[in-house]
Amino acid sequence: MRIIACLASSIDGKITAAQLPPTDWVKLGTSADLNRLFTVRNQADAILCGLTTFNAWAGVRWSLNQQAQPEAERIAKTHIVLTHSWQFTPEALEVVEHWQPHWQPFIIMASTPPHQAIEALLQAHSNVIWFNPTNSQSEQNPLAALIYWLEANHGIQTLLVEGGGQVIEQFLKAQRLQALYLTITPWLIGGSTTPSLIGGEGFAKGTFPKIKWESIEPEGDELFIHASIIYPTN
Repeated sequence: MRIIACLASSIDGKITAAQLPPTDWVKLGTSADLNRLFTVRNQADAILCGLTTFNAWAGVRWSLNQQAQPEAERIAKTHIVLTHSWQFTPEALEVVEHWQPHWQPFIIMASTPPHQAIEALLQAHSNVIWFNPTNSQSEQNPLAALIYWLEANHGIQTLLVEGGGQVIEQFLKAQRLQALYLTITPWLIGGSTTPSLIGGEGFAKGTFPKIKWESIEPEGDELFIHASIIYPTN
């Protein structure tokens, strides 16, 4: 499976302002950045993000395929949301509740059981699916089990990861992320607890991934970067 990521960050690597609830997250990029996101989405069979990211930008994350088709024929891509809590905001939950039967599946990956309201929603919508990696017959870690399941059961060949930083870190540590589309915006945000482009505990010395610049395109106050990711070899 080809796995790519597309995000926007401040010049100091932050993906929103400090200490904001998900519903108040700041979108850093301009309309040009949003258009680039939709262009990159058209490379992918499926879109994946963490629940915090989905809650923050549910309207953008679930947007219909932006290919030049009549409006009525646009089909939403397969969506995958990773969660531990199942705590969808009302706006995000509305997206899931209105997922159309003729669209591609909406998949929720969680190792913990859903609460009652979500369980009822899963029972009512055949194409809203709970993937529990602990039920997988594979001995792999949860991320590897998800990738295998997406390939085997849904024919996913290209997966787009849209954040947040914790999810990006998981794919980097698994050495599965192959390309990055990054918009650098002109803001300086700061903050030791502000969500960053890459979250988690970071990489130990000698294990840093590096990028190979494929293209750097300035437009207005933004830089549009396309890079391949290279992992250290043992």
